[in-house]
Amino acid sequence: MTRPVLRRSLRRPEGLIARTRWLFCGSALVSLALTLPGAVVGERGSTLVGLALASTVLCAVWLRRYRVAAAHWSTDLLEAAASAAFAACASSPQLAFGFAFTAMWQRAVYGSWRCGVVHAVLVAGALLTSLVTWPLLPGHPGSVVVGGLLGPLPLTLLISAVARHLAGSLFAREQATGRQAALAGLSAALLTAGTREEIVRLAWVATEAVCSATPGSHALGVEERAGRTAVHTSTGLQLPASTPWDRDALAGTDEPAPVSGPLLQRLQQVGHADRWISLALPAPGGRPTRWIVVGESSRTSSGEVSTAVRAVSQQAVLALRGREQHDDLVRAARTDGLTGLANRSTFTLALERELRAGADGTAVLFCDLDGFKPVNDELGHAAGDELLCRVADRLRRTLRPGDLCARLGGDEFVVLLRIPEGRVLEVATAVARRVVDRVREPLVLDGRTVQVGISVGLALAGPDVDAHRLLRNADHAMYTAKVGGKNRFHTFATP
Repeated sequence: MTRPVLRRSLRRPEGLIARTRWLFCGSALVSLALTLPGAVVGERGSTLVGLALASTVLCAVWLRRYRVAAAHWSTDLLEAAASAAFAACASSPQLAFGFAFTAMWQRAVYGSWRCGVVHAVLVAGALLTSLVTWPLLPGHPGSVVVGGLLGPLPLTLLISAVARHLAGSLFAREQATGRQAALAGLSAALLTAGTREEIVRLAWVATEAVCSATPGSHALGVEERAGRTAVHTSTGLQLPASTPWDRDALAGTDEPAPVSGPLLQRLQQVGHADRWISLALPAPGGRPTRWIVVGESSRTSSGEVSTAVRAVSQQAVLALRGREQHDDLVRAARTDGLTGLANRSTFTLALERELRAGADGTAVLFCDLDGFKPVNDELGHAAGDELLCRVADRLRRTLRPGDLCARLGGDEFVVLLRIPEGRVLEVATAVARRVVDRVREPLVLDGRTVQVGISVGLALAGPDVDAHRLLRNADHAMYTAKVGGKNRFHTFATP
């Protein structure tokens, strides 16, 4: 063991379970050190070598168990064999109980209850074996007092059971603390989450933390993109490509639902968990495209994982719905309620931002429909509203990407053009001409063919021209276009 590793092993760790394992490992090592002087009294030659080897193996087993934070049947067998060798080589086999009790405690905080019982039986069997081997070694005349060894053996098994029970309580408390910390961290992080993607990411991170705090549980994130299913796992599960991700097997709402069908069978085979549930995360369109799938084992959890993940889902759902409401309010504040175009305030802010940035290629089109009032009066306001929406749609499809179209009110529209420097007048004129040609095309309302025109005023940004003045220039040019015959465009002439 290198010095940095040894230094880390000697340092008291954080966390209840890690600290308990550190304490029990140290207790076992100290117990062996205190027992060893009495064990070597009167021993020499091969028995001393045997004690040294057995002690070395025991220390190596305990330290490795602590370092990897896990127990394995091979190290349990090696520990039992070393315990038998120590008892057989010691001046008295009973001295092995000097470290056997603390070794039981050290082993109790690793693995399952069943494995702990097997370990206790192995150690007890090893100590019984020393009754036979002790008289056969040099320097051990006579026989062993059997009662002196058999008496403490039931106590050893009892201590193992008690230690395992206490370890189980420690595990449950530590796991509950980890799950609570994950939920608390999610609550704090959601307060500053700005997007749906960030909320979903935080929910997945919290789910991973919940499953990491509970051994034997698994978390899968399922996302449907363009007809394909993407899956990522928190515990490195290797899912075959043929895994049947049927939507019907997953939850349809944000309420947890048990996974069923072929998907459940595949997950049980791969994940070694007997309970699997899924929760859907809300989507803007109402049809879920993201799910959290959680599996837990009845041997390591009594529903705590699914309860915690449900709490994660509830927090995420509230945050997602709050984000949707916020987006709706922002959208309502920035857009025209009838046409979905930008409103006056949004347009004014965008125009001011462009002018502050010194954009020389900025132009404004001020548009007013020709012949709208007769259609509105004859066919009714509903038809008039539909006409405005149809005109707005035509404007969207006529303008270029990056242009901003807004409805000022009534039948007035305004367009902000962002044009490469040097071609401002040429491009703006071409866009204005397309707007006039496109809007005057006939359309059908309530089974009747109607036709409206549009008068467009074009104004270009220039030195010392603010947003208010530029919009006023475009408005003046629009009225000039109306006076000149309507259904046409006119360019404002700079004085």
